[in-house]
Amino acid sequence: MKSPLVITRGWETVAKSNPKYARMLRRRGKILRNLRGYRRQVDLLESLLRIAVTRRGRILDVACGFGFQLLELSARGWKDIWGLEIDPNLSHLMAEAATQFGLRVGAQVGDACAIPFADGSFDAVMSKNFFEHVYDFDRTLQEQARVLKPKGRLIILDGNSLYPKALFDLLVLYPIRTRGQRGGLKWLFTKHRVERNLYGYLHQGRDEDIHTPRWWRYRIESTRYLRLKDSTTTGALAYPWLPKGLAQFIGACVVVAEKR
Repeated sequence: MKSPLVITRGWETVAKSNPKYARMLRRRGKILRNLRGYRRQVDLLESLLRIAVTRRGRILDVACGFGFQLLELSARGWKDIWGLEIDPNLSHLMAEAATQFGLRVGAQVGDACAIPFADGSFDAVMSKNFFEHVYDFDRTLQEQARVLKPKGRLIILDGNSLYPKALFDLLVLYPIRTRGQRGGLKWLFTKHRVERNLYGYLHQGRDEDIHTPRWWRYRIESTRYLRLKDSTTTGALAYPWLPKGLAQFIGACVVVAEKR
């Protein structure tokens, strides 16, 4: 029998005075409506880490948000996990949750483009749905490589512009949700731009600047400090029997690289 997920515990009593408390509960509620999919995400993340890192390896999650998945990994026995988040309210909320649930997760406030850790501090660095928003792509990629140990593993999960479901959401549903303020063809031609106060809570960033597995392959291979291990999709990993040409259109991008 699978162990209960941390997300199902009593989060209602975690840091009620935190300014991001209500937003956390909304996000948690959305996850609870699709627990099976959420468990698959945690399982995938853990499987990617296990390829090159033991449970005693030191791991950094860049732009960890509420830290839900970090807490899940801690509950599964991962010993040295850190979350980096630019918003101190989110970082403090994750730290409070870890304390309440008796889990060990380090919470660090900081900018992903100037990571406040020494060179070679981590065995693995990961991020999820982050690079599509970062204001300086090249700088943060260099920073993540810098804090990795030699042969350390970089894991990136990001949006896939070839995925029909994602494209339909961004081109059709996104403008409906935002009353025409975002999404649609306007998004397609402006997603590379850096905006200040993006979405009303990000200091600055890009609006869902998603790419393709092939694009990621080129970007990683063009760096001198990373060696590409794989550039694929969650669909390809979940359904290995799918033809490679079809799998690139299913799910999010999954990029795995190693520090040279």
